[in-house]
Amino acid sequence: MGFKDQYNAVLNKIKEVVKTITDVKLILVGEREKIEDTEFPCVFIIPRTDDIEYITGESRQHMCTFDLTTLIKNTDVQAGLVSCLDIALKIYDKIMEDKTLGYTCDTVFPRTIAPDYVVGPSEAYQWVTVRITTRIIELP
Repeated sequence: MGFKDQYNAVLNKIKEVVKTITDVKLILVGEREKIEDTEFPCVFIIPRTDDIEYITGESRQHMCTFDLTTLIKNTDVQAGLVSCLDIALKIYDKIMEDKTLGYTCDTVFPRTIAPDYVVGPSEAYQWVTVRITTRIIELP
């Protein structure tokens, strides 16, 4: 199995884990500018850096980082943030239950849980980003 297949297996397993959270209405890989009101709460799975380290010869260790960003639209900022945190922490707990993501990676390292929000004149959005790093060992 090449690295592409290993990486995609990890990404697919992350999507599968997020799908088990019944509160989530939409799951996207990457970002999208327009989200319909009926699609909240949603989760963006955003691939980030892959730090590569040679172990021996042709063996490499990939430290692949993913941001799992839960987004809610709620004019009550406090209630929206609490609700958003609830969903994001459900995702976090589900990932930590199986830190090998179904043996698609060696392990998962939790990095950060970062809540935030923005308030506009007529809308308010709340989000929480759970950042994880997965270790994938690529063998020749």
